[in-house]
Amino acid sequence: MSSFPDKSSTVTSLSFPFHLRTLHLYNRNYSSNLLPTLFTQCSRTLTSLTLITSHSSPSYDSLVDGFPSVAPNLLHLSLQHRPSPELFEHFALCTRLEFLECSFAVNLASVLDSLLNARLKTLSIELDYNLVDVAQILLLRLDSSTLDELETLKIPRAPAKEEFGEFGGKELLERCEEKGIEVKLGEVVAWRTRSVFD
Repeated sequence: MSSFPDKSSTVTSLSFPFHLRTLHLYNRNYSSNLLPTLFTQCSRTLTSLTLITSHSSPSYDSLVDGFPSVAPNLLHLSLQHRPSPELFEHFALCTRLEFLECSFAVNLASVLDSLLNARLKTLSIELDYNLVDVAQILLLRLDSSTLDELETLKIPRAPAKEEFGEFGGKELLERCEEKGIEVKLGEVVAWRTRSVFD
């Protein structure tokens, strides 16, 4: 199963035990014990977790409660919303994490600093509009234990390498080359734009 069923009738008909390898969680309202139970049942098999859920979700507290069950076995974590402080506290349990994906809404510095015991191989990030800030965040942490073994930096939405350097990413590119980190720029769009009224 690649995503959790959305229909309440499907959720109520689930019977344990069953085991997931990949799970995508959305902003849904599940019973308070469902996610902790699900995570406990899948603690040895779940290796990929995508959180498309914010702390405003009705089930966010139960997500936080259940996360420690699966954290030590996760290899892939995708964050599409800014985690709450309570969830941040559990990131140190992600000892096997190799692939981290962060949307532009995520506080990248806080996430990297909270992954105290991870040894990332791949980091995939979505740029907002300030490449200089993101580049500085990464430059300051490339020698940290979390990123010291980084092999690939993916930025799916980014300008071409020449423009990437012009917009403030030159030093980052040079440092990655020095460390043998492959930089993959998607060149789809440069970054998201914000209204002056935001």
